[in-house]
Amino acid sequence: MEQYIKNINDNICRNIEENENDRGFMSQNILAQLRNLLDHICVKIYVAQGGALDDNEFKNIQNAKSYVKKNGNLQFLIKFHEFLLISASHYTFDPDSSERLMLKYYEYLLRTKALMKQQFGLDILENLYMFPIDTDPAFKEYYKAIVAKIDSLILANAQTEERRFCIDKVKPLFVNGKVYYEVTFSPSNDKAGKFDRIIAFTHLELPTYYSVFLRLTTVDITVDGMVMPVNLIVDSRVAVRLCELRNFSKIFGAPVNVSQNKEYSNLMTYLQTTRLSLTEIMDFPDEEFDGFIDNIGSKAKTTQISHLLSKCRNHIWAVKRNVQC
Repeated sequence: MEQYIKNINDNICRNIEENENDRGFMSQNILAQLRNLLDHICVKIYVAQGGALDDNEFKNIQNAKSYVKKNGNLQFLIKFHEFLLISASHYTFDPDSSERLMLKYYEYLLRTKALMKQQFGLDILENLYMFPIDTDPAFKEYYKAIVAKIDSLILANAQTEERRFCIDKVKPLFVNGKVYYEVTFSPSNDKAGKFDRIIAFTHLELPTYYSVFLRLTTVDITVDGMVMPVNLIVDSRVAVRLCELRNFSKIFGAPVNVSQNKEYSNLMTYLQTTRLSLTEIMDFPDEEFDGFIDNIGSKAKTTQISHLLSKCRNHIWAVKRNVQC
């Protein structure tokens, strides 16, 4: 399995080295290899965690992806794989389109590279740094100064505050071969407007589907002799607003009075841990969805949210069956 990964990686690295001055052509060649690379990486992770291999390679890949999908820290691999299924797997794009896709996927390539090094000590995409990323020179020193603060931050000495926000935009930043994020967010209330937006920076991959509690701190950076404050996000957790669940329940004609009880707490923990959205959970196979319901209902005195989500799922699948007919 590792040899397959090395062979594909050698092909990608050679394309980067030999076509450095033709980013479009280089991108076309690399995109053609990425799905195979992701497939074999998923299988390697699956086997490393005790998964058994079958004689059928396709079945191995499906089993591996199912395993990876349940691990919140590996969700980016599944998202990356889905992007590739939609784009690179079935089409050969022109050089300009291929180049735009590579820039879009650059974040995932860096994260995949870091994952393989951390988990297996395996170096892949060694010369990815040679892929030309267009970054405004005016911002390079600014971002480097911010990243230095993120990497050196000692939480024990930091003054922080935690509030609920809605994420408006997440922009990846590539500094020193690592991925960081510039995050734009607003207070999670009905009165927030565009002038209430805040920008902060973090190394964390934030869930963007729902409201989140963000733990923030402010630090000073110095760029070209100027001192300026910047906000850093040091922690986050999913925190769906109760009013959103209550309003959602009205769609099905059975309003529920959801509170911050054990069932709600279980749901937030599940969403935070798996990095899945409720939309993705609605698409679970029956057995997997039953396991999800058991999970959020564990030790809960009421199961109003479970009934609400089950009713929603039944409605979605009924519509799907009618469309298929």
